[in-house]
Amino acid sequence: MSYPIKAVVFDWAGTMVDFGCMAPVEALIDTFAARGVAVSAAQARRDMGRAKRDHVTAILAYPEVAAAWRAISRAHDRSFLSAGRVMRSRMIASSTMANPASKPMPT
Repeated sequence: MSYPIKAVVFDWAGTMVDFGCMAPVEALIDTFAARGVAVSAAQARRDMGRAKRDHVTAILAYPEVAAAWRAISRAHDRSFLSAGRVMRSRMIASSTMANPASKPMPT
């Protein structure tokens, strides 16, 4: 007994066929923008269909995005180190105030 195929459904949206949905593109643009890195719609769309980790890695490999990301990361690292120094000096000040006879912690 044979059954004729009546229908076949493929869900290729975003992988094989892009029907114009901008939600994933806008999500990527907004995510990078939240970190201060501009990504164009063309850059966000270029590797659409890949696993998200691979997609984000590919976007980060574009020279202009990589340069912007490095600049933001360096600024973040500097502010983190600066905050660490402030916290350390405050800890030293508090430990000295709590016990004036104690020696300050080494820096």
